[in-house]
Amino acid sequence: MSESELTQAINSIDYAEVIGSASSLQLGLVSMAGRNPDIVLLNYEMITRNVQRALQEIRRINKDIEIILVSETRATSAESSQKALELGAMYFIKKADGSKLQHNIKYYHRYLKPVIDLYRIGQPAK
Repeated sequence: MSESELTQAINSIDYAEVIGSASSLQLGLVSMAGRNPDIVLLNYEMITRNVQRALQEIRRINKDIEIILVSETRATSAESSQKALELGAMYFIKKADGSKLQHNIKYYHRYLKPVIDLYRIGQPAK
């Protein structure tokens, strides 16, 4: 998964905007503290050893933040996604497996837009 693919997919949604990215959980936590995002996409493989701790750290910064986990493989996704959802993740998607950039952007857009739409529905009007 490249940051560019996710960024382009999210930015292709009229009402969504990427406000930051990080190469590690620790850097992400520092970045989030100053930006207050509504939704965080988290690379499951980056935190696979301690999903619960990662989700708790994120919630400590903002208890209302929604977390979407993105995972490398479908084989680990069933068990892992169930655990992540039980721990408070909003959604769990498999990483795009295509090698073509446009295909991957469309894949992420197709799976992320409905989740972002659901999040927006639950928010008070601004």
